[in-house]
Amino acid sequence: MLCRTVVTLCTTALLSCAVAVTQPDQQPERVPTGKWSGPHAVLEVTSDGALVEYDCARGTVDEPLVLSSQRKFAVKGTYTQEQPGPERVDQPAAARAARYEGELINDVLTLTVTVSDPDETLGPFTLKRDAAGVLRKCR
Repeated sequence: MLCRTVVTLCTTALLSCAVAVTQPDQQPERVPTGKWSGPHAVLEVTSDGALVEYDCARGTVDEPLVLSSQRKFAVKGTYTQEQPGPERVDQPAAARAARYEGELINDVLTLTVTVSDPDETLGPFTLKRDAAGVLRKCR
């Protein structure tokens, strides 16, 4: 009787482990897609990254905005400084490498951008989901 109980317990334990191992992993949480806006910046999040519009610049986020367990992210992208007036076809603005770091708390996203060569830090920007952005474009 004791052997049958031990065998039953071991079988149950093995089946429980097998079920736990075969369940698909949860997808990592991401910053929700859509528009995030605030003073001086608008972030349009997609499943693959984001487009960013600043007062006198624009940028790209070239990776998905995956959140850590602390609801933070750090991803690579670009930053392009704009000049007043139309952009000349023969002199396009040069994109610089950038690192986008942020934290999501409820529907508020805090974003800081570190641009390289030369190093420059922009922000932090406080962006709200589905809010109207306030940009002052170069004239």
